[in-house]
Amino acid sequence: MDDDSLSAGIRRANKVRRLLAKLRYTTFTAEICPLPALEMLIAEMLAIHFCSDQDETTIVLKGLVEEVESRVQTGKGVLGADTARIFWVNPVADLRVMNLLEDCGGRICGTEYLFSHALDAIPENLPPMEALARMALADPMVGSSVDRAQRICADIQRFGSEAVLISRIPGASHCALEGEIIGGIVQGKLGLPVVEIEVPVVTNGFHPSEAANTAGSTGRNGERTEKKMICAGVDAGSRAIKIVLMDADNKQVIANGVTDQGVEQNKLALQLFGGLLKNNHVNKEDVRRIVATGYGRNIVEFANTTITEITCQAVGVRRLVSSAMTIIDIGGQDSKLVRLDKTGKVRDFVMNDRCAAGTGRFLEVVAERLEVSLERLGEMAAKSKEPATISSMCVVFAETEIIGLLAGGKAKEDIVAGVQTAIATRVMAMAGRKFDLPIIFTGGVAMVSGMRTALQATLKQNVAVSPDPQMTAALGAAILASEQLKETSRR
Repeated sequence: MDDDSLSAGIRRANKVRRLLAKLRYTTFTAEICPLPALEMLIAEMLAIHFCSDQDETTIVLKGLVEEVESRVQTGKGVLGADTARIFWVNPVADLRVMNLLEDCGGRICGTEYLFSHALDAIPENLPPMEALARMALADPMVGSSVDRAQRICADIQRFGSEAVLISRIPGASHCALEGEIIGGIVQGKLGLPVVEIEVPVVTNGFHPSEAANTAGSTGRNGERTEKKMICAGVDAGSRAIKIVLMDADNKQVIANGVTDQGVEQNKLALQLFGGLLKNNHVNKEDVRRIVATGYGRNIVEFANTTITEITCQAVGVRRLVSSAMTIIDIGGQDSKLVRLDKTGKVRDFVMNDRCAAGTGRFLEVVAERLEVSLERLGEMAAKSKEPATISSMCVVFAETEIIGLLAGGKAKEDIVAGVQTAIATRVMAMAGRKFDLPIIFTGGVAMVSGMRTALQATLKQNVAVSPDPQMTAALGAAILASEQLKETSRR
């Protein structure tokens, strides 16, 4: 593709972006809200989805702009002038929350869904590759939280928003970590009220059987172990907390358990830990060393130290599969590919933790939208005759794409197969087509039927699911805790 073709593409993209800019300004600044939040959201999504049919996108946006301008001129709208003017920050994890906001007397008057760089006009007075590079570097997920906050403040003033709502997605770093920074800057600069919300978990689909939960955790027939040296590994993941109790002398697992993740992570981890101790007759003072790992490892206050989940995964998987060379770990909100050397140490790794793309959250949203259980996804994918092409791997944007596929008559089985293939393709992209065998699949998504099959078909390699795939990082943390304890005892 030469410069002339790129320049022509930039001009076509800018045509869409300018229409969107006009639509957003007219809608957000209108005294009476002319367009519901969800319709406006879908329109804004065209900034990143218009490539599939540029002419149709232009026609739709022109029609929307004309309709909104007509409603503004005639004083017609969907919400009255007395509604609270809210600026929304971060992707919408559950579309129903927007309906709820409007039902409670609010309206959306400004948004920052993490693709503001796709709304700005691309410079046409620069060499096309430089212009595209500048656009890519303007991505809010590339720059700092302060840069995001400054842009948000400018848009709030431009649209006349009266308050800010920051939507947090559990486990997504750009939501969980940046919200406080953005909120503080907005309050300090503009003096507006800021509210952070965290959308609750939709499903419990990534939990193992009740036997692995606190109420029915595995144990050693009620044996008392107060004479033993006990260690524990705590994996504070983005969607679940997992704990393994281990006999440090022989490195045998005494018990393990899992519970939902939540806002009070340390409290939840402590409750799970206490339940495991009680159910297995272990005295708290006999637990000599605790290692925390995972997304929330620094919040587990009762741990002695922390170790990264990459290292813990390697140790845990090698304990269960001694020949493992590549680990594919897909959890609720991130995905990792870890390569090991012949001794089992981490050689290198690739990690996606900036968004929920290609993770368990993606599958949860699909299952909810299709009104099926996670357990049925594999069965449905196997019946697919023509897997759908899912062009967006963002969990939030893909939901609107799935709605469109359903409206277009696409079979649910084809959509499921398309989603699982898209996740597998993302894993292959992370690996760069380089896999050392054997490949071991871990994480909550490894328990979702059909995902192993999708990975094998895409990677064209055999993929084995690890025993107890959700517990491998906690197991590795417990093993490392026991090694630390023995090292300390020798000194």
